[in-house]
Amino acid sequence: MTDAMNSNSAPALAFPIGAVTFLGGTADLEGEAIAPPPVSASPTSAGVQLPLAMTSVGDRVWVAQIRGGRRMARRLMDVGIVRGVEITVVSRTASGSVIVALSGCRIGLGAGMAHRVAVYPSPHA
Repeated sequence: MTDAMNSNSAPALAFPIGAVTFLGGTADLEGEAIAPPPVSASPTSAGVQLPLAMTSVGDRVWVAQIRGGRRMARRLMDVGIVRGVEITVVSRTASGSVIVALSGCRIGLGAGMAHRVAVYPSPHA
C-alpha cells in the first residue's frame, strides 16, 4: 500500500501552504448586541483610536483595545494580537477585512473582527 493510500498518514498537499493565518467568522458578541465602537480620544499622545478595519495599507498601528467577547479575544491573543502590540497593515479590502504583519507573520482578520480591534497610530510611523 502506498503512502497516499494509507489512511493513517496525512494526505499529500498539491500546493504550498501560504504564509497567512486567517481568522474569520462572526465576532464573538457573547449574546449581546454591541454597537460599532465610537471613535474616541486615546489616553496616550499617539492620537485618535479607530477600528483596525478603517486603517490604510502601510499604516503602523498599536492595538489599544479589543472590543469583543472572550472567545474572540482569545483567538487574537493566540496569534499575538494583544493590547500594546505594534502591527503593520499589509492589505485591506473595502469591507474592512485586513492582513497585518506581526513578528514576521501575516495574519488575516475578517471584517467583523477587524472592526472590533481599536488601534491608534504608532509614534514610530
